[in-house]
Amino acid sequence: ATFTDYLDDVSGAYVSYPELLNGNGPLAAALGNRTGEYKGTEPVIVETGTQRGDSAKRDWYFVMGLTVSYNFLDNGLMGSRSRSKGRRGCYD
Repeated sequence: ATFTDYLDDVSGAYVSYPELLNGNGPLAAALGNRTGEYKGTEPVIVETGTQRGDSAKRDWYFVMGLTVSYNFLDNGLMGSRSRSKGRRGCYD
């Protein structure tokens, strides 16, 4: 696990929709503040300099894995050991 404030890169301040639109185009303006999509409302327009995110609350992620394995050879499902004796070595 890691705790940092840079995973989503949203801490800092907003830039207003009109400024993004004029300076960087419609895609940048649409992606600059997606709060309306999240809330299911019209786009939320904020003024430049409005706080974005909370640097006191850190981002985090956790990775977990699980492996399950089963050996078919021990149950005779892949042939008998006597037939493969010469290929795998000697058995006592």
